[in-house]
Amino acid sequence: MNKRMGEIKKTLSLRCKAEQGCMLPEDGFGLIEVVVAALILLIFAIMLLSANITSLSMSLLAKERATATSIMTATIAQAEAAGYNGAPSAVASSSKQTISDITYTISYSVTSGSSSSSTTTTTSSTGLYTVSVNVSWQNDGATYSVNGATQIAQ
Repeated sequence: MNKRMGEIKKTLSLRCKAEQGCMLPEDGFGLIEVVVAALILLIFAIMLLSANITSLSMSLLAKERATATSIMTATIAQAEAAGYNGAPSAVASSSKQTISDITYTISYSVTSGSSSSSTTTTTSSTGLYTVSVNVSWQNDGATYSVNGATQIAQ
């Protein structure tokens, strides 16, 4: 019986090679192979979607940080343009600015003297003001900030 089945398969195989396009019962994909391939594709698509969402959120945060840095730089430039005598009153100590539905809070402070990494000297006889600017904003429940400082001499 086995020998007879082998001969039938061989005959079918030779006939299919001659006809081009004939499929044997062993050819093709079964349901299990198709389901496994679909699951692999689904897992791959979920991973790509997750990476895309992360990339978009990081891009949005970078845009917000660039906007905050621009606000900080403009505020420092405004204080520098006011010069030594005008720096203390050049900018309001706290203000808000809304750009693209994001509200940025700008904190501005001027201290007399110079600032080093360990202590702050506050003697007005140094002829130096330290202008500090902090720009903060909230997004998705998290608070972010950008800080900057400059010194203005008399």
